[in-house]
Amino acid sequence: MTSKVAVTSNSSLRMSLCDSREGQLSIRAGFLKLFEECFGRSMDQAAWEHYYLNAPPGITRSFVFFEGDALVAHGGLIPQQLEDASGKRIDFFLQTAVMVHKKYQSLALFKSLLDWMDAYVKDQRAFSLCFPNQASFQPFVKLLRWKLVREYAIHQFRISDQPEPDGRRESSWGSFGLDLPRDPEFLNWRGEVNRMKIIEIPECLLTCKEYEGNIDLLDIRFKGDWTLLPLRDIIRKLGFSRVNVPGCYLDVCSLSGLQACGTVGIPQRMCLFPAEHPGCRYEEIKPSLLLSDVF
Repeated sequence: MTSKVAVTSNSSLRMSLCDSREGQLSIRAGFLKLFEECFGRSMDQAAWEHYYLNAPPGITRSFVFFEGDALVAHGGLIPQQLEDASGKRIDFFLQTAVMVHKKYQSLALFKSLLDWMDAYVKDQRAFSLCFPNQASFQPFVKLLRWKLVREYAIHQFRISDQPEPDGRRESSWGSFGLDLPRDPEFLNWRGEVNRMKIIEIPECLLTCKEYEGNIDLLDIRFKGDWTLLPLRDIIRKLGFSRVNVPGCYLDVCSLSGLQACGTVGIPQRMCLFPAEHPGCRYEEIKPSLLLSDVF
């Protein structure tokens, strides 16, 4: 699908939707160049193939603007799925790589790109999920009317002789009826880039990865009812002295024998569009860093 849109008084950009393998391959070089220009780091070809060609539910949809032959703006929707307790699947999109070349950055172009993507999602009778960065969060929720469902920081703890107090607490864990699938195809795909590991302990399955000498706790999947996890013992057995824990998991982790070191990274803000969807109650989606395209 191609068309043109006027972005400034003296400029007209060409729009194109790439939703096939051939279409994605045709913009790969332009995408990789724009990614480096926008984020100041490169993405290797294997990572690009992971996100744009190899997601188990299907090819990623790329919404792109061209000035002549140059790709100057991009937004992606990666097909994903959630699963309920009965095994029923719900399709959704993970929004990724929204970027505009510095020369063309304007609120008008940004809104045109996101409106186009949002209209596509509505046409598919689906919903989108993303974790906006600090710069884009306010436009997403104020201008584009995305719904902020959950916000939390990532906390770092270290093993210490002066531990945090560890009192009794309540947890909302039982209210999460929707989770990412755990079939081998999805898990193998999800771990291709970040080299995550799934560790089985008596209480649950932990998904973790090493980052800068520490261990990141990405996901928790209890085998039965939730219980407090002995976090110090777990990270010590894994050979680490520090652990990064999403705030959404603190109420199911025992902090006994650990000392807080502050937070790392930026707040994680799980946002969805449209604000409501008849096939999914957003509050039932179990929080997980595996929902993001970053971790």
